[in-house]
Amino acid sequence: FYDFSSSLFDLSYVSSTLRIRNRSLGDIGYPDVTLVTPEITAFSADVDQGFGVVVASINTDSKSLTRDRVFLTEDSVEFNFIILPANFPLTSSMYFQEGSGKNYLYVANGGITVQDPQTNGKPTVVDVAPNGFKALTVDVNSERAVAVFGGVIQRRRQTSSVYIVLDISDPLDPELVNMEVVSRRSRGGRITGVASAGQNILYVTENSASIG
Repeated sequence: FYDFSSSLFDLSYVSSTLRIRNRSLGDIGYPDVTLVTPEITAFSADVDQGFGVVVASINTDSKSLTRDRVFLTEDSVEFNFIILPANFPLTSSMYFQEGSGKNYLYVANGGITVQDPQTNGKPTVVDVAPNGFKALTVDVNSERAVAVFGGVIQRRRQTSSVYIVLDISDPLDPELVNMEVVSRRSRGGRITGVASAGQNILYVTENSASIG
């Protein structure tokens, strides 16, 4: 865990001073992490009950992490679709809804879930994706109130790499906006990451050096 610092020219940069080092919450690896707030983090993890997201509180004074709660994923793809050495299909992204002041965490790991990471309870399963779609990565565009999920879809014995766009104006009840095919797996490999800002959506794929 590092701090952001400011220079004399009012530019932000990551401080070279490490605040928290090598803390374990008792799980098997953390392939992805999302900051919910400056004091709360969400780790993707292999937990005792399966795959999920571990929400933990950060205390920089005591240099500690406190495990708060766990949200399990839905219809997990488990170890399928891993790309060695370091791309694991379990990611999350935050949506801060200005009107309500609430945070919502969207998770991709086969199925799609959403939850308030600061409240106990079961995640809400989002069941609006096209049949056969497996969510492998996600990014939230808070400005446009949409969530973009990259993944694969299997139809008629053919697997395609695609992304879907969800309208998250109602965070716990998203609606499908559209789906775009990125590539056939035999040509471009699976989608590995998505990003969205403004009206733009970017993606990268397994076997390509280009950005869509």
